[in-house]
Amino acid sequence: MAELQDIGVAQIQLTGGEALTRFDDVLALLRSARPDSDVWMLTSGVGLTEVRARALAAAGLRGVSLSVDHPDLREHAAFRGVAGDGAWVRSAAKAARSAGLVLALNLVVRREAANEAFLNAYLAMAGELGAAFVDQLLGGLRRR
Repeated sequence: MAELQDIGVAQIQLTGGEALTRFDDVLALLRSARPDSDVWMLTSGVGLTEVRARALAAAGLRGVSLSVDHPDLREHAAFRGVAGDGAWVRSAAKAARSAGLVLALNLVVRREAANEAFLNAYLAMAGELGAAFVDQLLGGLRRR
């Protein structure tokens, strides 16, 4: 952290794999950071409870960017290979917001998602979750 901050990095994103699987290490990194950088976590949200979100915020985390692949959370869960309705996304979003963390969603736009109807539905879902903004990355759009 100190090396990044010493060269003037203004925003640091902690990711993985899944950053929450190394929760204690993440807390140690956050506690070592000076307050002159915004530190964010990119996560699936699995395992982000209110207790954990509050600990992350207290240690200096600014925001959480949840990776969500589809506006229908059942479809999101299926895309991730998980049974169920994707309830962990709603739970993680609520935990982040209740801890005072800025909430963002992260979408990798694949070919099937590169249309107005999908993106509008995604933005509506992001609003329902209380996201402050959506990061969209292009991926898988090239012709084969």
